[in-house]
Amino acid sequence: MAADEKEREFARKLVEMFARELAQASEVEFEDVEVEIQEVEIGVHPIILVQTIVQQLVQQAPVSAVPQVVEEKFEFEKIELKKPEVKWSGKIVAVKLGATRSEGGTREVTYVIGGWDAPRLYAGPGGFYRPIISMDVFDTKVPLPRAVRDAIGQDLLDNPPEWARACVEKFGADMVNIHLVSTDPKVLDAPPSQAVKVIEEILQAVKVPLFVGGSGNPQKDQQVFKEVAEHFAGERLLISPLTLDMKLEEIAPIVKKCNHAVVASVTMDIDKARQLTRKLTTWLSPEDITIDLFGAGIGYGWEYSYSIMERARLAALSGDKELQYPIVAAASNAWAAREAWMKMDEFWGPREIRGPLWEFLSALTMVLAGADFLLVLHPLTVKLLKMTFEALEKFEQPSTGKELIAKWLP
Repeated sequence: MAADEKEREFARKLVEMFARELAQASEVEFEDVEVEIQEVEIGVHPIILVQTIVQQLVQQAPVSAVPQVVEEKFEFEKIELKKPEVKWSGKIVAVKLGATRSEGGTREVTYVIGGWDAPRLYAGPGGFYRPIISMDVFDTKVPLPRAVRDAIGQDLLDNPPEWARACVEKFGADMVNIHLVSTDPKVLDAPPSQAVKVIEEILQAVKVPLFVGGSGNPQKDQQVFKEVAEHFAGERLLISPLTLDMKLEEIAPIVKKCNHAVVASVTMDIDKARQLTRKLTTWLSPEDITIDLFGAGIGYGWEYSYSIMERARLAALSGDKELQYPIVAAASNAWAAREAWMKMDEFWGPREIRGPLWEFLSALTMVLAGADFLLVLHPLTVKLLKMTFEALEKFEQPSTGKELIAKWLP
């Protein structure tokens, strides 16, 4: 073997031995070694490098500088969940509907809406207070969804007094809304005397308070309301609507003299609601006024309508006296949404069920927004609302935090 080959073999064995020793040693020290190389590359794993540096720092640092790890047991602070104690500065005015014989009327049942000092379903002192459910009746034929016609029956639809009787005795409504559509100049233009006759027949058929709705024509409604108010003085009717388009100075004093209540009606405008109630209190007491901000049905602008209604109620409870009145809401407006009555794909379900559910959900959200008086059209809606209200009335808030948490658990 040539001399240069022996040198290369010796160098190879030396490198292998050096590599083995280096791999096993944590520290390498050379003495009296002279190495001549052109290039050397040493690779160190980053994790090993960090560990080595940390170990060196710990060994060199004084004992007092090294943090001592002490195990401690951790416990959550024990707290008791309490009901919020928010005190509202305002209160909703209490308005009485209907009058008994001893009070100057003929009703066997009366209701009081309003009087609340907290939002509905509030966890504090307010709790749940049940709204009035009042069913619609029309004094003449009007286009109604098939689901409504089938549920009520054509015989009743052709006979307003019997229709009203069925609403109370068969369908379970608290009150009846008689809508005097026939008095509209664009419909039959029936005289006020005809409206008086229809109301008289309905008051004979039922013994609950009565909601009297006009045609929506301000001029004609003034004439009708004046004669109705005077003829049924003392009955404490709820007359609707009184609007900014009317000559309130002509009708409001008569309503007051004859001891009735009114619905101050605007279309989703809180400022106009304030303006209207401010004018009405010139002739009426606060206890004679309710407000209707227009409750659109689901799918028909309800989101904005809900916002207006909720804002009005919270403003009233916060001290706004011009809005401190019970809220009247027409859940029957839900039938304006075509999804409530049209025949649609099977995915949407049968309209006989879909329609009343549409009205029910509209009514329920109106109640959550603050409505105190509901106008509804379908008998099934009444049933669903009464079942829901009964369940909410029976609900009891847990007295302690532990019980509350237990109810959240599956």
